[in-house]
Parts: sequence; structure tokens; C-alpha cells
Amino acid sequence: MSITKKKMIKRMPFKTNIIRLALFLSLALSLFLSACGGGSSFENGVGGTGITQGRITELKSGQTPSITVNQIEFDTRNAAFIRDGKTVEQQSDFKPGEIITIEGRTRGDGAQGVATKVIFDDTLEGPVTAEADGNQIEILGQTVLTDSNTLFYGFNNLQELKQGFVVEVSGFIIENNQILASTLTLQQSIVTIDAKLEVKGHATNINITDKTFNINNLLVDYSAAVVAGDELRENVYVVVRSLKPLQDKRMFASKVFVRNNKLDANTFYKKNGTINRVDSSSHFELDGIPVITQIQTRFVNGSKDDLKINQKIIVSGYTNENS
Repeated sequence: MSITKKKMIKRMPFKTNIIRLALFLSLALSLFLSACGGGSSFENGVGGTGITQGRITELKSGQTPSITVNQIEFDTRNAAFIRDGKTVEQQSDFKPGEIITIEGRTRGDGAQGVATKVIFDDTLEGPVTAEADGNQIEILGQTVLTDSNTLFYGFNNLQELKQGFVVEVSGFIIENNQILASTLTLQQSIVTIDAKLEVKGHATNINITDKTFNINNLLVDYSAAVVAGDELRENVYVVVRSLKPLQDKRMFASKVFVRNNKLDANTFYKKNGTINRVDSSSHFELDGIPVITQIQTRFVNGSKDDLKINQKIIVSGYTNENS
């Protein structure tokens, strides 16, 4: 899919050297985001339904609670709140820095909106498998990087996280399938028998005889798992869950969900993320999602020459059926 309308965007406060684009977005890759039906534009201050995904920069409580994402303050009084597939009752279950998806409408000049649904899906949750080395740590066999913007919950510094501590990660997929953490939340200091393990990524080295595959340094045993969704095949995007402790970086899956979702046509989509692949100035990937720019694409606070690996940007526009 590709975007057919454009929107002027402003600079994000998340980090320096951030470009905002109005562009044509191809969404042929599987997404961990929720897809909603087609809608109208947020453009030029005209309210419309759509999807925005990004980092929570502000949470307000009180009579008019709100969540600010991508510089849009969404009124959440009548919103449904969902965390990791389960409905929760309170906005206070969300934390600044977490990457969320909001379905809803904008109003006025586009700086305010009304949320109908607020969705959080962690990027990773499981035990530390290799302790911190500088600004990085390994969790469930996945390399997790931190920077000055990463927020810690339940601990003060990366060196406090010992092998076996269970940590929830919300972040961006960057170069070499590494995760740049936006938040790290300590869940447990030991792995209990019922500790939830969850990892998302691309399945490689699939062995249909042994029923195993890899997600980076993690070996997934799916011999006793329910496999749902699309066909399990090499390099497909999967979500793996388990309630069994990890054994020597071997995860015994209870469920493997194979994702091959596409956003519906004519759906407004706005996302902030990190470029993890650049094929050319007109084709790159944002957190694994293919992006296509055209002559009409507008660049704000940068140019096509700034499209480089690990660059943070915001993209926005409409999907169409040219995927």
C-alpha cells in the first residue's frame, strides 16, 4: 500500500536530527499495529478518523484526561484502553515514553484529537540473557540499545539488571534487528513458573523437522505451540509467547502468531520510528515497514539526503492498494 495524500509536519522533541515527512507509505510488510477501516484526512485542520503511532510525551489526568503522541493531544475520556491484547480500565496503566497506537479523530488545527482506542503492545518481554555492556543489554536473546531518551521504570540504571530479571521493552526496531528502547520496565527480579515471555521479530533458520526457528540469538521451540495466523515461512514476522522459563536461550513457545497484516486502503496513518534500511532516497524501511517517496513528497526540517539508517523521522499520509 502507498500513501496518496500528504501533510506538513513539525519537528519531534524525541531526539535531535529528526526529519518529518509527508510521504507515500507502502505497508506491504506485516505490522504489530492495529489496523482500522478507511477514513478521511487529518489534513489542514479538518477532523477525520485515522491511526497515529508514537511515543507518549505527556499524560494528563483529571476531568479531561489526555495522551499526547506525535504532538497531538488526544482526549481519552471515552477511549478504550488495551495493553498487550487485554482491556484495562485506566489511562494510568500507561507510562510516558511507551510506544502506543491511537485510533481516533483530530479536530481544530490538528493539534488536538479525540481517541476512541489506545493500544500498547510491548516490543519484548522476558529475562535478561546477557547483562549490560555499556548502553546495551540482551533480553530474550535480543540486543536492546538505550540512549539518553530511554526511560527506566523500577530501576535506576542498566547495570542493575541482572541475568534472569524479567524486563518489558517498548521501542523501535533499528539496524540489524536491534531494538532501540524507549522504555524499559522491570517486571520481576526472578523468572517464576508463570512469568510471561513474549518476543517479536523475523523467524529465520526454520527447521520443520525439529520445529524450531531463530529470532536473532533466541532459539524458539514450537513443537508444543499453537501456530496461528499466516503460514510460517522464512523471515516472516512472528509474535511468540511462552509461560515456561527460558533454557539456555531456548524458548518453549505456547503460541506463535504469524503476522501478515496490511492496513486497509484509504486509511490515514501517522508513525514515528527509526529508519532501519535504506535502498535509495525513494525507498527505505521505517521499523521494518517499506516507505516510498515520490516527487510530491514534502520534507520538513530535512531533505531526502537525510534519510539514513537509525535516523528518527515521522511519516504521515494515506494508504492505497498499490502494494
